[in-house]
Amino acid sequence: MRLPGSEKVIVGYDLGNKYAQISCYVTGSEEEIRTLSSVAGSSVYTIPLALSKRQGVNQWFYGSEAIRYAGEEEGILVENL
Repeated sequence: MRLPGSEKVIVGYDLGNKYAQISCYVTGSEEEIRTLSSVAGSSVYTIPLALSKRQGVNQWFYGSEAIRYAGEEEGILVENL
């Protein structure tokens, strides 16, 4: 993947049993490796490894939203991916 005006983007995925993290680095830049948050402006970098499909609708959620919808009994939770 290339961004305009940059070299290459290196993306790393750290997958565990319950959580994941995504980090990236733009080659040729002076920035350090950056770990991404699934919520803009948040400093929570772990993403729960869970999916949920909303009942009656073809709508899928991941991470914290998946857990929330399943807890509210609006979705079917898929864990232990």
